[in-house]
Amino acid sequence: MIMKSKSQATPHQQISENRLPEDVLRQFIADLKEPMDIVESFLSDYRTHATLRGEEDILSQPRQAIENINENIQSVIDYLHLKLKDGLIETEGTIAFEILGRFSHVLRESSAPLQGFVNIVQGVQLTKDEFEHNKEDITRYGKHLVNDFRLLESNWRVWLETRKFDWGVSDL
Repeated sequence: MIMKSKSQATPHQQISENRLPEDVLRQFIADLKEPMDIVESFLSDYRTHATLRGEEDILSQPRQAIENINENIQSVIDYLHLKLKDGLIETEGTIAFEILGRFSHVLRESSAPLQGFVNIVQGVQLTKDEFEHNKEDITRYGKHLVNDFRLLESNWRVWLETRKFDWGVSDL
């Protein structure tokens, strides 16, 4: 019998293809706020309190938050694929599409490996050296994820209002 995780048992929320990209962007950021706060809070204590034993308890809440983040990113990617398939991204050329595309990709670059390392630490018997290496990777990818999200969270309104996304300034 194969047990499904919570994320496998229920498909991620689909974004209506009829929604405006600005609305999708606004909801994307709102949906990521709480799980990002959980990851950020976890990172502040993890390096000092994590031990080779007892990782299940330490990682259960951030693991759920990371799964939620990845589900939201996948939902945005699905939305963008629908719009691309319909030819709307090229014809509309809105800044919201650019922001959604770029940040869903950038956030996924950190969130997918982060989820993998968390799963390894929780599910595999590790040596002390392997554990320390994975702990460092969790911290590194977690910090990248939170920093990239905070950049998006603090600038998206300005980018929409000015209709300009300054790629150079954002370091993305």
